[in-house]
Amino acid sequence: MSTKNISVDYKEIIKENNARKALYYRDYDPIIGDKECEVIPRAKVSIDGVDYWLPLQMLKEPIIKVIDGKPFDEVLTKFREEPTKENKSYLLADIMLLRYKYDFEFWTATCFYITDKLSKKNITLTLNLGQRQLAKEFERQRLVRIPIRVIITKARQWGGSTCTQAYMMWLQLYHYENWHSAIVAKVNNQSINIRAMITKAMDFYPKDAGNFTMKSFEGMLNTKVIPERGCRITISSAENPENLRSYDFAMCHLSEVATWPDTATKSGDDLAQSIAAAIPDEEGTFVVKESTAKGVGGYFHDEWLHATSSDKIVSGKDIPVFVGWQKIPMYTKRIGNYKKFIDGLSEYNWWQWRQGATLEGISWYNNYKVSKRWNDFQMKSEFPTTADEAFQTKSGKYLNDYMIEYLRSTCKEPMFIGDIRGAAPIGKEALDNISIEADDSIEDGVLKIWKMPKDPEGQRVLNRFIVVVDIGGLHHKSDRSVISVFDRIGLIRANGALERAAIWYGHIDHDMLAWKAAQVATFYNNALLVIESNTLDTRDKKASDDMIDVGDHSYTVLNEISEEYINMYIRAATPDKVSQKTTYKYGWHMNRKTKYQAYDAYRSKIRDGLYIERCNEAVNEASYLQLNRRGQIEAQQGKRDDIQDTTAIGVFLAFDPYEMSMVRIINDDKSRKKKKKNNKVRASSF
Repeated sequence: MSTKNISVDYKEIIKENNARKALYYRDYDPIIGDKECEVIPRAKVSIDGVDYWLPLQMLKEPIIKVIDGKPFDEVLTKFREEPTKENKSYLLADIMLLRYKYDFEFWTATCFYITDKLSKKNITLTLNLGQRQLAKEFERQRLVRIPIRVIITKARQWGGSTCTQAYMMWLQLYHYENWHSAIVAKVNNQSINIRAMITKAMDFYPKDAGNFTMKSFEGMLNTKVIPERGCRITISSAENPENLRSYDFAMCHLSEVATWPDTATKSGDDLAQSIAAAIPDEEGTFVVKESTAKGVGGYFHDEWLHATSSDKIVSGKDIPVFVGWQKIPMYTKRIGNYKKFIDGLSEYNWWQWRQGATLEGISWYNNYKVSKRWNDFQMKSEFPTTADEAFQTKSGKYLNDYMIEYLRSTCKEPMFIGDIRGAAPIGKEALDNISIEADDSIEDGVLKIWKMPKDPEGQRVLNRFIVVVDIGGLHHKSDRSVISVFDRIGLIRANGALERAAIWYGHIDHDMLAWKAAQVATFYNNALLVIESNTLDTRDKKASDDMIDVGDHSYTVLNEISEEYINMYIRAATPDKVSQKTTYKYGWHMNRKTKYQAYDAYRSKIRDGLYIERCNEAVNEASYLQLNRRGQIEAQQGKRDDIQDTTAIGVFLAFDPYEMSMVRIINDDKSRKKKKKNNKVRASSF
């Protein structure tokens, strides 16, 4: 994580910098067609001696098959038309009219007029890099024929709303009739400003591209209609959403969702959710939620985290889009001496470089910060490099942005989703015939696996896995019970890393949780099983209706399995007052002292790159951790940290040689195959 004492290869950095500039600021020609095929797949088609790059879908049109590679004279003669200059012009115009339906990038560059922010002139919209990234997500979902769902975290203005409105208009003009849309912002004036883009585009729409108009619908101020298509465009606000009730919308653009206020009957969050949910889950429907980030923990942040938890495209699931300042061409400043500039980069600048920034971009960023006399928070708020940085708050985050970004970078989809079973759900038979059963529909009580407990071929690894259990409540609103599994095999190398192997979480009866944890530990080669033996003092917990539900149930768990599972974590307890002898107790005791001990170890291992997270849900929780006014580590209000507790404990114990024996590899294939039975022992004390 640290960049100190790292040798710098100036030639390689400058080479990479030039490659990034070539990628970010490359020539882009939407008229000929984008040869890089950045937004949609394309193919080269020769039209009267000129090579165009047309969308693949357009190639199925009969006229394209006829004209490809042939002079217009030959084509016109085939259709018994005089090969005059005028007829050639008509033929080319017909082809371009046909292209409007298939080529969104070409259509915006020839038909969709906007006001240029610098010159204030009316110009057509040539998509910039960020807009092409957004359009790619729109097109990717449209072409696989699923509902279009996108969530956008906005940085400084790069035209996300403009691209969204252009795409909605394109769908209405060329793909769907009677396809009503809604624009909803915090206040009505914001919605009016957004719809004004469509009004301008319709006012300047080229007559040779189509005879489209936009009028008021039945005298209503908030609703307009494109009569040639039967498509209505309605604006509303989060403060007064009543006029949204009367139409069957197929598309909606929800703007600045994170700022929506509560009304007398519904919260802003509930309103956004209900509007989006009212759009049918059908092909061609369209929902975009966009906002500048206003801290973590709210509806918009939750929706963003849900969208980023998986890269899979699933029908009805939001696809996340974030465009950082570093990919916007206007945010660059020339560098005179590259070597001197590179030598002066701060640790934060190096982090920006790792996120894809150019050196010229970093030069602009540093200069702008000084010239505006802005602090770090202001710069990160206005010009976030990553989405996580955009969601930052002013509270004391326990893990900084670099750490969260590092944890996120190692996450990936699990190789298995389902649950674990034994011969019985409870009792000693629960540890017989253990197997895992795949089922990706499980949400509560789900086991996710990234690494199976298979040792390297011909070897047996001792002291490899550690399993940590946090006991949650039974009510769906209470904390979940969590079983985290960590793989220590990387620790056999100098500066090797600990890695998450699996996680189980859900709401479950506590006796069943005990056996579930023992099953997981048995499955992972009879791993060291660590039970968090008590919760923190109740005075440190926020008052809640389910306080009894989430109380200390560690006795129940330990009593269930202590005689059947032998490899359990035991701690030294306070010496007995009478005998003055040290006693030993099962489980990890989480108090103020041990919590700092565990979490500080966790933080330092992340900082040094010695912990590899795989679970996106765990990183989401990590981003909620903060230091309160009393300096205590806790989750932000309304958020959970149950996964984090197991992670911090697991990291601390896994690296401490006094808590766990060193990992050892035995090169004995025969010994691997021997089955060892757990000896039954009776717990001496709790």
